[in-house]
Amino acid sequence: MKHRTKKKRIKIGSTAKQRKRNKELCKRYPFLIPRNVWDDKIIWERHKSIKKYSYTLAEDFPKGWWEAFGLMMCEELREELLKYHYLYKFRFVQIKEKFGGLRAYTNGVPRDSNIHNIIEKYSVLSKNICIQCGKPDVPMTNDGWYLPLCYDCFRKGHIRYRRRIAKFNGEDPKSLTEEEIRSRYEEIVCDAEPRMSNTRSWITFGADGNETHTVDISETAERIRRNSKIKY
Repeated sequence: MKHRTKKKRIKIGSTAKQRKRNKELCKRYPFLIPRNVWDDKIIWERHKSIKKYSYTLAEDFPKGWWEAFGLMMCEELREELLKYHYLYKFRFVQIKEKFGGLRAYTNGVPRDSNIHNIIEKYSVLSKNICIQCGKPDVPMTNDGWYLPLCYDCFRKGHIRYRRRIAKFNGEDPKSLTEEEIRSRYEEIVCDAEPRMSNTRSWITFGADGNETHTVDISETAERIRRNSKIKY
């Protein structure tokens, strides 16, 4: 008797309006087109079940970070890539959150370009931008997982979590007081003064000793604050 195996299918849906928006986004920032890492083929060319421009690598950014600085970062990358005629060669291998900060890995960049510095700048700034809503100047939290979260986003998530636990245990969902939620939030906050950094620093190691380099990134931090749709 033959056993029939189910084929894995990637299901990603989007409206015609969203696909049109994604197409315009990829036209300006072609490095947001999702591609296979090994053969560089566009995903919807490999999987015919996926509609063209049904999604982009912009969706790999956590929602809050994309809203806070996603387009700003892509525009800076675009300008730098155009200087080296590398706009259509540049690829993101992976975009994700790690230890509460943005990680964006590439397939290589032109020598002497500023690409890595641009990515690292936003990686530093992301550590104090709410990963859920994009509010700037929020603390890093550690509730078993490092994440920059504003109080409002933590509150919503914590209430949902407590309700699921109560349901799992067969209990009635208990209402939490504002004091209890605030107390828990203060317990997991890691930053005493949760402001986006004004500098980015790194160390180079050489035969003559170690050297610390520092770059001012306060201008970008201020732009993110001005552009924030979240009132605080």
